[in-house]
Amino acid sequence: MMWLYGGVIAMDNQTKVLDSLYNDMANSTNVTLPTQLYGLNTKTWQWTINDLPTQYDTRADHGAAITGDNKMYIIGGMTIKTNVPPNQSRSYVSMDQILIFDTINQGWTQIKSQGQTPTSRRAFTMDYLPKQNQFVIYGGVYDSGNRTTGRNVSADICYTLNVSTATWTFHDIQTSNAGNQMGAGQIYGHSSILYDDKLYLLFGVDENREYRDDINILDTLTWKWASQNGTPSSIWTTGTLVGLVFGILGGVS
Repeated sequence: MMWLYGGVIAMDNQTKVLDSLYNDMANSTNVTLPTQLYGLNTKTWQWTINDLPTQYDTRADHGAAITGDNKMYIIGGMTIKTNVPPNQSRSYVSMDQILIFDTINQGWTQIKSQGQTPTSRRAFTMDYLPKQNQFVIYGGVYDSGNRTTGRNVSADICYTLNVSTATWTFHDIQTSNAGNQMGAGQIYGHSSILYDDKLYLLFGVDENREYRDDINILDTLTWKWASQNGTPSSIWTTGTLVGLVFGILGGVS
């Protein structure tokens, strides 16, 4: 099965979706968030729909990943409140409110995490570390005003969440590599993928609002950076550097 959850739906064809959710013009009359999770059976190519219980916040620009026991964890991102004035409706979901969907039993739960909770954010990446039974999140951004002056790139960059204990741990991957400039640094809107205990972080936007064309590799066992890898700038355009989805296909003979 493949799973699809979240996103932003424009209420009419005149709405500027980004302005209506990501800045101080946010207005719940302009956009809405889907209240269903969609599953695609890759054998029959049939869609199934699972409704999100009304007691849980809908989300957009969150992180999500599936554990080894087939549970999808959904963390962070933004929501729209309906019991406040429209211009105050945009809200960030606290990172300690963790939504879980059991992909086998088709049921929803929500738990509260403990430990050093990450600051609120969106546009971060989230990957499952099977050997440690943990999630790792990297990067992100918090909008406190308009898209020009109110975009704050997360400074507390990297955390893991222990699945068994629902406990957050902060990883100071910048000072732990003191003396060198390797590493992705503060980024959002990037892509990531885990391969052989290495977390590959690709592209995105940094704290200087610069589009990045580099690939950085973080060892999730030692929390040290590997050698930095650049990509030819002529290959990547601005449109391809943000919001990419990558996959690695492996096989055995």
